[in-house]
Amino acid sequence: MNVISYRSLVAEDAERICAFGIQEFARTFQHLYTEKDFNGFISADYTPEKYRKWIQSDDFFVYGAYSTNSQGEENLVAYVLAGPCGLPVPSEVHNPDTLHLAGEIKRLYAHPSTFGTGVAANLMVTATNWLRSGVGQAKRDIYLGVYSENPRAMKFYSKHHFEHVAEYEFIVGDQRDREFIYRNRSI
Repeated sequence: MNVISYRSLVAEDAERICAFGIQEFARTFQHLYTEKDFNGFISADYTPEKYRKWIQSDDFFVYGAYSTNSQGEENLVAYVLAGPCGLPVPSEVHNPDTLHLAGEIKRLYAHPSTFGTGVAANLMVTATNWLRSGVGQAKRDIYLGVYSENPRAMKFYSKHHFEHVAEYEFIVGDQRDREFIYRNRSI
């Protein structure tokens, strides 16, 4: 039986988390894009250098779940990336003068073997708590973007008190995807 453990990721994890992110993004979305668009997006957005930068910044939180087998081998099975909101949240949803005070769940990827086990829920709660903890600056509103044709993710986010508040075009090469913006607002 494998044991799941959690920890903040460190710079030495950048290659591993980058490869895992590419693997899970491809598993879920690669079929939507041409090879050129997909490869261009991945090469620009999924680099070990970007992950190192996020890991080493106090403004970002990168947290992983590892499965350890009986031989002591550790495998990354999920991770979350959280930080300042960078989504194009419309002014009727959030005052642009205070958007810099909002947080964002930027990436939450889990291997299908963890679905239904609570691993992703643990990462979501931990990241949301981090954003609201005052590390960096406490975030009252937390946003995330979700592909409009991903009902499993939308159901998961709704369980964690996120609600659909807007939408925008998520650009991958020449393709424009309809992406929903969800918000979790503290009381």
